[in-house]
Amino acid sequence: FKLEITHNINQIKLNIFDFKIKSLCESQGEVIAVGTKSSDIIEIHSAEKIKVVMRGHYFGDLTGLAMHPFQGVFYTVGEDHMLGVWEISGKKQLNLEKIEYPAKCIAISNDGKLLAIGCKNGHVLIRDSKSMSLVCDLKDRQSEVNCIRFSTNNEKLAVAYGHPDCEIFLYSAKGTFKPEVKFRGSLATTTHMDFSIDGKVIQLNNAGEELIFFDTTSGKRITTPSDIRDTKWQSYSCINGFPCLSIHKNWSQIMDNK
Repeated sequence: FKLEITHNINQIKLNIFDFKIKSLCESQGEVIAVGTKSSDIIEIHSAEKIKVVMRGHYFGDLTGLAMHPFQGVFYTVGEDHMLGVWEISGKKQLNLEKIEYPAKCIAISNDGKLLAIGCKNGHVLIRDSKSMSLVCDLKDRQSEVNCIRFSTNNEKLAVAYGHPDCEIFLYSAKGTFKPEVKFRGSLATTTHMDFSIDGKVIQLNNAGEELIFFDTTSGKRITTPSDIRDTKWQSYSCINGFPCLSIHKNWSQIMDNK
């Protein structure tokens, strides 16, 4: 048999990150379907007609998801250094970009303009949600970022660092992204976090199954929950709190239900 190269496929032009072929199938219509290591499915009709049917995350855990506040799209990140944009109605991926570090969590500002990505090495990447370009790269701790959240007015960004730091940094999100306040009320890693609508209070759950409140101006812990019993929350992601009391079974470990 004499083998000849008839077509060359430009991996970079197709935006494929790992073109190692994992599967291949040829149809009767002379269309070749190729599956790659980076979870791409490609249809090859000819050298000039190549279609990427699907792509996605391809190794490690998918660790973060954020819904756009008013569009039918959402963003995902994971340990594979990938940032994906997905359309709900079309059930398809709109964009996929490689980011600098393996990610742990993601949040989007309430005006839909900025993405904040917390990484496993302590970096926080701020990216434009449309162009996906990097706005700034923050690094104040070595611990992984476990949780991240924008305030209602988008002026503050709360970043929860994991063990051994177990600190929450409150950054100014007005353009400088400089840390303004630090919170530390527990030695357990933060798992969930919510701002009040007015941005004056932040509540959190941690791996120790605690519900903790902080004043975002002073950074002091609020030790009398009745003082904020009428607080309206921007979101309620915490699984341990007064509105969640009837959800968990008696004697259950709350973190088992996350």
